[in-house]
Amino acid sequence: MGDSDADINGLLTRLFDAFNRHDLDAIMELFDEDATLDMPRGPHPWGQRFIGKAQVREGLASRFKGLPDVHYGEGRHFGLTFACAIRARLLHRSPASSACPSPSRG
Repeated sequence: MGDSDADINGLLTRLFDAFNRHDLDAIMELFDEDATLDMPRGPHPWGQRFIGKAQVREGLASRFKGLPDVHYGEGRHFGLTFACAIRARLLHRSPASSACPSPSRG
């Protein structure tokens, strides 16, 4: 793994950790102004795409508000200089306060 690969994977680890702290400021430090974020749930069959830093922040804030105890576990990630992907098991509590993993999309 080259130095740039190590740097990118270090940034992805910081991002994953910030997600689990629900630290929007730390998350947004890692996004450029022209960033896009694809979320698996949304109004389209593929979920929802947020374009630009402001929309990304709003989308993440909405996720944390709707699932205040959400935790991303069993994380795996990879990154390139132009894109990255994070795969994690999403855990949260349902309104009835029982542990409820988010259903996966096949």
